Amino acid sequence: MRPLFLASVVGACLLLASCASQVVESSGAAVLPSAASTNRRPSEAASASAPSSADAAPAEIAGTWRRNVQGEVVLLTLQDHGYRIQRGGDVGSGRISVDGDRITFSHSNLCDGVGVYTWAIEDDRLRLTEIEEDPCSGRPDVLLLGTFGRVEP
Repeated sequence: MRPLFLASVVGACLLLASCASQVVESSGAAVLPSAASTNRRPSEAASASAPSSADAAPAEIAGTWRRNVQGEVVLLTLQDHGYRIQRGGDVGSGRISVDGDRITFSHSNLCDGVGVYTWAIEDDRLRLTEIEEDPCSGRPDVLLLGTFGRVEP
C-alpha cells in the first residue's frame, strides 16, 4: 500500500512541475528552449543558446529609444542580448547580437527571419541601416527611414 501512495505523490509532483513550466512559458516572458525540447544534450543546448557578453548591446545603444512612424509612437528597447519593438498595441521581441557597429536581430516572436543592420549615433540620435534584406517585413518598417531619440538609458 505504501509504494502505491509514494508513486502517486511522485506522479502528482511531476504533474505540478509540468504545469508550472507551462505557466511560466505562457506568461509572455522570453523562454529559451530547454535541452530536452531541442533534442540536444545539456552542454550542447547551453553552448548553442547562451549568448556571450562580447556580443551584448554596448552601453551607448542600450536602453529605450523612440520615434514616430506614420503618426504612431514606436519604442525600441535594446538590452544585453534582447530587443523589444512596441508600435501601438503591437509588440515584437527577440534576440540581438552586436559586433562593432553591426547589430543582428533574430529569434523574433513574430517571424523566423534574421535582420542584419548597422547602427550609428549622431547628435544623440540612433540610426539603423539595413545591410541585408530583412525577411521580417514589420521590422524594417519601424527601424529604417528615420532616427530614434533616447528615452532612457
